[in-house]
Amino acid sequence: MGKSETEGLYKGAAGRSKVENKLFGQSKLRGEATPYLMLLNYWRNDAAHGNASKITENEAYTSLILLLRFAVFVTDNWDELSSPDQPASTA
Repeated sequence: MGKSETEGLYKGAAGRSKVENKLFGQSKLRGEATPYLMLLNYWRNDAAHGNASKITENEAYTSLILLLRFAVFVTDNWDELSSPDQPASTA
């Protein structure tokens, strides 16, 4: 899934879910990724409505730690996440 396809899906109706389905499908990694994706959902929902996120310093710190942990998760699972052979959903 390339950048153009990802952006097109993401910007459409139910875009976040479609990208998640395309990326994770039925992979066992989906459950492990859920906590990290929830952070992105929170940010996207605010931005989609034209609202600046009003988060406290503690929330910002926690978000940064979670984002860094997400980067480690992706690095640790890159082969499976980037494999065209993983069982993916078309939804």
